[in-house]
Amino acid sequence: MWVDLMDEKDENIQWLANVVESSDDAIISKSLDGVITTWNKGAELIYGYSAEEVIGKNISILTPPSLKDEISQLIKKIKDGERVFHYDTIRIRKDGEHVDVSITLSPIFDKSRNLIGISTIARDITKQKKSELALKESGEKYRELFNNANDQISLIEIKADGFPGNFIEMNEVGLKRLGYTHNELLKMTVVDLIAPDKRSEMRKHAIELQNKGHVTFETVNITKDGKKIPVEISNHLFEITERNLHMQLFVILVTVRKQKRH
Repeated sequence: MWVDLMDEKDENIQWLANVVESSDDAIISKSLDGVITTWNKGAELIYGYSAEEVIGKNISILTPPSLKDEISQLIKKIKDGERVFHYDTIRIRKDGEHVDVSITLSPIFDKSRNLIGISTIARDITKQKKSELALKESGEKYRELFNNANDQISLIEIKADGFPGNFIEMNEVGLKRLGYTHNELLKMTVVDLIAPDKRSEMRKHAIELQNKGHVTFETVNITKDGKKIPVEISNHLFEITERNLHMQLFVILVTVRKQKRH
């Protein structure tokens, strides 16, 4: 019976070893002074070093000079009984290239519950970071176009009944033209800006928008100080998230166009 239990224990250990070795994440163990003691295939793929090249060396070989104090700070957290989950940082590959990683650090104890080392699981998030940066740059570019447009542009939420809800955003041209601050506008709906005698037409336009995905019509906006502005509104329905529909609202002053025609 004792032999059977030992065999089962050995099988479990081998199974865990296979899981670690086959993982795409870097799974590394190190001593409390940062010396690498184990290094899996995932670590080799991410960092470019073989196990033979790094075991026995300090984990600081992976750290950029600008982050030289980071390793000691992270080790101190583990010694103080803290855990480190999904900590985003930068490491250096063998070829000198920087790699973005998300790391999780956990303590390693012996049978007497004495802290004897630290395990690190690192995931390569370089592609994710590049995508986030590209998205940010793209957002900044469209934000600049949005605010520098000559016409009033707004984003408005569509309610469950298909009618326009609250404003999500409006460019600076629109805010200046209507006389509202950004915070004031976010508490309003598109109907609040329509002249009272024109509001009954909004249902017809909302139905057409839902059926066709776009609608253009002429109406009259009311500014904060009560001034009436004839406008042409072009609504385009599109989906920003999976759950909610939003529409983009382009507002162009009809009076300006009519002046150009004469």
